[in-house]
Amino acid sequence: MISVVIPTYNERDNIKKLIPIISSLPIDVEMVVVDDSSPDGTSEVVKDFIRRGYNVKLLQRDRKMGLATAVIDGAKIAKYDYVAVMDADLQHPPELLIEMAKYIRDYDIVIASRYVSGGGCDFGLVRKVVSRTATAIAHTLIPKIRGVKDPLSGYFLIRREILTENNHYTTKGFKILLEILSKGNYRVKEVPFTIRSRSSGKSKLGIREVTEFLKTVFRASIETGEIFRVLRYLLVGIMGILICTAVLWLFTDVLGLFYMVSAIIAYEVSIISNFLMNDVWSFGDLVGGKGGRFYRLLKYNITRVGGILLSLFVLFVLTSVFNIYYLLSNVIAIVVGFMYGYTTCLHIVWRG
Repeated sequence: MISVVIPTYNERDNIKKLIPIISSLPIDVEMVVVDDSSPDGTSEVVKDFIRRGYNVKLLQRDRKMGLATAVIDGAKIAKYDYVAVMDADLQHPPELLIEMAKYIRDYDIVIASRYVSGGGCDFGLVRKVVSRTATAIAHTLIPKIRGVKDPLSGYFLIRREILTENNHYTTKGFKILLEILSKGNYRVKEVPFTIRSRSSGKSKLGIREVTEFLKTVFRASIETGEIFRVLRYLLVGIMGILICTAVLWLFTDVLGLFYMVSAIIAYEVSIISNFLMNDVWSFGDLVGGKGGRFYRLLKYNITRVGGILLSLFVLFVLTSVFNIYYLLSNVIAIVVGFMYGYTTCLHIVWRG
């Protein structure tokens, strides 16, 4: 028995199709539509379904208040102990609820995941890159969610009390699942699904939602203390740049070596100095793995080369394939390289 919470804003055409599909599923389902005063008449369509005997509740709010609060408000009036959260735009296949329901008694949260084996996205390359980048940022800054492949999914099934008995959720945007996962220790099951393209209407993703996502990530990162490790890693990187520049100048201008030879020496000196500072300061509390400090230094060297190659690849693709201004491409490449470097340090160098 599942209550399906469906936040809506200007989804009249989609909700007409979605309610009959959910009603036809071979499981006991009630629908709770939370509408933020859609000017297109979404609530009137829902009222018509209620008059016709469909198992639907309607919660009308007086203004646009955001998806996350809609999910919580909908869960408060839900009848059943298990609540599914689903978009109204038909991107989330309702029939997957049957598969998700199989696991909910053994888990706290069942996530429809794009990134486990068998999942996927019916989107263009740019949208896929944006989604993967957001997931990488979340994994980098919030340690607790790293075991979840798709912590940003908007389609999940959850025990109702997790939503109704915890009133400390602060996010207002799309990614309430991210905050839920960051604040609790839950048993999570991911089932694969392919998110569909929107059939009608406009996407709600905009600057406000992106800003809210970043605020949620940074709040969670501060609460766990991971942000301070990231800042230490960043400061070490800055010091490495200064050391590399100083060694390059010393060996070229003072000792008279060919600048390319000096550069090789400078790069390796900065890699070693960065490793030593990170080994003591940034990641000193983590398990070093087999082989001791020299073995970690070897892995660090290898991953640094991989990071440089990845950054160069991103720079080339963005500039030459997508015709993005090269300086902007370089900024993006640096960010990608930073996330790659931090992730490999966590999972390969200091925990390998």
